[in-house]
Amino acid sequence: MNKQTGVRLAALALLVIALQPAEAAFFCVGTSTELQNALMTAASNGTSDTIQVRIGTYTGTSSIAFAYNTAQNFDLNLEGGYQSGCGARSSNPGATVLSGSGVRKVLQMTGSSGTSGAMRVDRLTVRDGVATERGGGLLIGGGGFAGDIVIERVYVDNNEAQFGGGLSIGTDGRVTVRNSLFRSNSASQGAASAEVLANAASAVDTRVQIGNNTVFGGQCTGGCTTGGMVLTGNARFALFNNLFAMNDGNDIQILTPSTVTELAFNNINQLSGTPDLSIGNLNFANPQFVDFLSEDFRLEFGSPMRNAGTAAYDAGVLDFSGLERINDGQIDIGAFENAEILFKAGFETLM
Repeated sequence: MNKQTGVRLAALALLVIALQPAEAAFFCVGTSTELQNALMTAASNGTSDTIQVRIGTYTGTSSIAFAYNTAQNFDLNLEGGYQSGCGARSSNPGATVLSGSGVRKVLQMTGSSGTSGAMRVDRLTVRDGVATERGGGLLIGGGGFAGDIVIERVYVDNNEAQFGGGLSIGTDGRVTVRNSLFRSNSASQGAASAEVLANAASAVDTRVQIGNNTVFGGQCTGGCTTGGMVLTGNARFALFNNLFAMNDGNDIQILTPSTVTELAFNNINQLSGTPDLSIGNLNFANPQFVDFLSEDFRLEFGSPMRNAGTAAYDAGVLDFSGLERINDGQIDIGAFENAEILFKAGFETLM
């Protein structure tokens, strides 16, 4: 082999290596500084990332406690509940708390317009956030962002903003919000608990699935009329098995005529807008929680929410607390699956 051939082969080998996808990066973090540094690194390291957050409470000092902003097309998974060393993992979303300390937005995860890396937040709490505009607890996605967004088993608690006090989502991709708990979030203009803006080229494909969430005690101040969720955009929405209770004004507001919306087997006390499909929905002012004053949103055995849901949509494998999503042969409405026998042995598991 002559020298020129050797150079060509070496160049070809480098090209092959460059074309191969980079291996995903993993971070195990245990302090607020480590978490923010991991988010900053993940935003520009040229690979998909998983940030594993250990059990504890995390606060920040900037105007946003924890921020991620990327111009890349790589996925980011933010996962709570890890034990020391990030081996075993708690099933309890309340074990890992990101806090805004009542003075700042808790978590902002945004992608530049046209970027399409998926963003997933799983098994943690966002609490005590304050934002002057959107998403006091969690703002995720952004204008022109095209990636998928997944919110799974997240506790969105006591956050406030002008719009989307607890959660603000914006994307041209797919959205899943599932098995999560919203409590005592507030807004002065838009939805107190959550706002979801989703666009799609076609309204035939269901691109937004919001299922088996409990949305409780959303508070309106100023011009806000929806303590629950506002839906907007031209995507097709499916809301199923959600439990709305004790929210100010509307539980659900369908904001734009181009939004195609299915409402199936939810508990809804007040609705604004006309869904394209409405089936199996209930209207109970008292869903019979075990003790909502003590933040226990499990269902009493005699609750009308028990076995009142539908399995026609993807409700996930586990409920908010980590128990099997289907018990007693049928899905319950809300974030918690009633499992009276299982709870006698305790519901804190490692997995």
